[in-house]
Order: sequence, then C-alpha cells, then structure tokens
Amino acid sequence: MRRKAMVGAGVFAVLAVLFGVLDLEISKAFVNPDDPVARTLEVLGECTTPVLGMLSLAMLFLTPPSASRTGQVWLRVGAFLGAAGLAAYLFLTLPGYFGASFFAPAALLGGAAVAGMVFLLCSRIPREWREKYLYVAAVCAVTILVGLALVEVLKALFGRVRFREMAEPYGEFTRWFVPKGYTGSKSFPSGHTAHAASLFGLLAFCDYPQHRGKERVLTLCFFLWTLLMAVYRVRIGAHFASDVLFGGTLMFVIATAVRAKLRPRWQARRERWL
Repeated sequence: MRRKAMVGAGVFAVLAVLFGVLDLEISKAFVNPDDPVARTLEVLGECTTPVLGMLSLAMLFLTPPSASRTGQVWLRVGAFLGAAGLAAYLFLTLPGYFGASFFAPAALLGGAAVAGMVFLLCSRIPREWREKYLYVAAVCAVTILVGLALVEVLKALFGRVRFREMAEPYGEFTRWFVPKGYTGSKSFPSGHTAHAASLFGLLAFCDYPQHRGKERVLTLCFFLWTLLMAVYRVRIGAHFASDVLFGGTLMFVIATAVRAKLRPRWQARRERWL
C-alpha cells in the first residue's frame, strides 16, 4: 500500500510540474468549446456529488449512528440542511447552462423540497440494510461536504482565470502555483473533476468482508470516469490540465483519508457487516 502511495505521489508530482509548464499550450491545441460530449458532461458533471451526497445524508438522517438523543437531533438537522443545500446547488447552477437563472430563495425552498422527497424515498429502504451500510454513507457524506468546501476555498484563494474567459494573447494567464487572491474567476482547482472523484468514497464498500476483491474493479471504474471528466473539462476550455489534476487528486485524497479515519469505528460493529 505504501509503495502504491509513493508511486502515485511521484506521478502526481511529475504531472504537476509538466502541466505547470505546458498548461496554456495544451489548452491552445486541445480546446473545442463546441464539442457535444464536453457540453453534455459539463451538465452531467454537476450532478454527481449532489445525488450521491443527498442519498448518503438521507441514510444518516434516517438511521443516525448510536449516540445521545441530542447528538442524533443535531446530526439529523445537519444532514437535512446539507442535503437541502446540495439540491439548491443544482437549482442555482444547472439553469445557467441553458441561459436561464433561478431565484435564490426559490432555489432554497426547492432544495428543501427535493431533499424531503429523497429522504422519503430512502425511508423505503429496509432499516437493516441502512444500518449495515451506514459506514459507506458516512464516508461519502463527509468526503463530499469537506471536499466541496475545500475546493471552493481554493478557488477563491487562487482566482485563476479560465481559458475560455481569455482572448489572445492570453495576458491574464497564470501558472497554477501563483495564487492571485479573489478575482471572481474560479478555474483552479476543477470542481467538476472533484465531483467525479467523489465516487472514490464508495470504495468503503470494499471494507466489508462480502465485498472484498472488488476494489480493483471499482477503482478502475471511478478512475476512468474521473479521467473522462478531466479530459473534457480541458476540452471545453473550462479548465487547464493542472486544474483537473488537482481537483481530482484532492477529492481522492480526502475520500481515502475519511475512509481510513472512519473505518476503525465501524469495524467495532463488524458483526453487522456480515
């Protein structure tokens, strides 16, 4: 495991240096804003974390881990607010791709309504199944909430201008390692690629005895989805190569760390995993 981590860190470092030098040249040669696949993935890519996050938070809301009654109440409040926020995010972002907009208060109300419907649907899942896979739900929920918050903070700190926001001679271009502070631009790191990589939280399934042996296949599937999203984010001009590299890697690292942190707590309930 340590060897794989070292190899991964080495590959990341090489790509970070390479993209730090060639970011602009890669985009000049590769960008095609009219690519239909890129335009489709731009919309679909917004949905990964809201959908996975709402489902995970619904599991935590309906079957909170053993704790004090007060702790359960606060967990349920937080789970509902988190799910409502993720749904409101969709109301606020998706219309923009079709030249429309959504009134913010209406988006919040709509988000609360959608969260309520998702929770109602998840309540139909047998309680035994919800308790059994609560660990997976917790890993995914924490990964998404922490990851998205960190991505937004970094976007504000770096203020990198997107390739499609610039015109020749690209005077606004900056390297990924040069933060500009808040500018209103949010190219670095890539949120869409981070959304895609949030699926790595689902690798928590592989900590259950009955699902062992599936981690390699799942890892490959999640990696290919993240890579596809990364390539087409550069293709459409929304991000540079380094943006997608850091966005995907950041969420993968967070998912791995959260899984490692929560695993010992749930292993104490091993008999419920069988």
